[in-house]
Amino acid sequence: MRLLHTETLQFEEFFDTTIPKYAILSHRWGKDEVSFKEMRKGQAPQGLGLTKLRNFCLQARTDGYQWAWMDTCCIDKKSSAELSEAINSMYKWYRNSEECYVYLADVKPLLVHRRVEYEGDLILNPRIREKFLASLWFRRGWTLQELLAPRTITFYDANWRELGDKHQLYGLIMEATGIHHTYLVAEPYRCHLPYGQGGPSAAQKMSWVAKRETSRSEDMAYCLLGLFGINIPLLYGEGGRKAFIRLQTEIINKQEDESILAWEQPYSTSVPYGILAPHPRYFKYCGDIIPVFNRSEPRYWITNRGLALRVPASVFSYLGDGVDNTVWIPLHCKEEFPQGLEKVFRIRIMLVENICYRVKKWRRRLQDPHEIEHQEDNETKTIYFPLDSVFVGNSELFSDENEEDLRYFKLMLSHNSTTAALENMSLVR
Repeated sequence: MRLLHTETLQFEEFFDTTIPKYAILSHRWGKDEVSFKEMRKGQAPQGLGLTKLRNFCLQARTDGYQWAWMDTCCIDKKSSAELSEAINSMYKWYRNSEECYVYLADVKPLLVHRRVEYEGDLILNPRIREKFLASLWFRRGWTLQELLAPRTITFYDANWRELGDKHQLYGLIMEATGIHHTYLVAEPYRCHLPYGQGGPSAAQKMSWVAKRETSRSEDMAYCLLGLFGINIPLLYGEGGRKAFIRLQTEIINKQEDESILAWEQPYSTSVPYGILAPHPRYFKYCGDIIPVFNRSEPRYWITNRGLALRVPASVFSYLGDGVDNTVWIPLHCKEEFPQGLEKVFRIRIMLVENICYRVKKWRRRLQDPHEIEHQEDNETKTIYFPLDSVFVGNSELFSDENEEDLRYFKLMLSHNSTTAALENMSLVR
């Protein structure tokens, strides 16, 4: 780990047990950020980036820290190997820091008659509270782990005036992020753990990043690596969709949590999808969904045919003929509401040449606390889903405005192969 001396602004590398105590910065990148190469050569240009770095080191030095870490200059981004190691280690570096400073460059005090508008407890000022909640720092993908991983977090405004720490501001942070108090303040050290080990569910974690953005599409997947405690190779250029599919595949390989299948499809029509979500935003309304474990052996696993899912054989007794070749499959998860208000989930699937495609999710209130346990049959059937869907590309094949396309596609499927159906679809569009 490469750290920056807070007084000399010189770099030094440390390994494992030799890493000293350090402060770490969380911020949004600006236009004038200084790079590793510029700092190493002593050629960092004067600007907002260098000013931010110096103020960060000054604050760390004032708080008694000799070493600091800042992502703009402590990583040599010209080295793909170092960048990959840094991204896969980022959550750990923030978690092991003594203190994290969150710099909110867009929370700026107003000046009234050349005097600062607020004094005393800054966050009590309603205008500052409004700016705090509206800060773009809460909308960036990478800052999610920077909020959850550190043990101690202190927020600063654009003038480096302290706004408060995470414990003091947790109510506002909950409002801005939708993250429950348990994982935000009470037991944040559990955030990277699987649900079965006391952490949040996969759906809950995905919902926290659903409204966030990253500059590079692949980073919507890579910024979640630490939060799920997994590692995957970084393949910039593969596209955000493929990166997110790879992330979900690795989560399924490492953790048993069926809530990862409970995402919401964005269209009211029965659009065919693969089994995995194309983007984190499809988990936007899944913040209360948790898995239910009721059998010792895994119910799903990854194969070279896609995702294999073991389901009760009885559900196929309702399989229709002709165009409507669909059945409802129960998911082993529920919404975490007070008893009597919980809801259970099913996904509707369409069978095409012995391959299943996801077309809709449905929820209803849980009547019997043991209902999910009763869903198991002695006889089961294994079905297969593609991880990603051939039907949905960067531009959606089907849309709310063109219900006729979907009906025509289903009709073609009843008489032709998948390839022929797709070819005919391209002709009618």
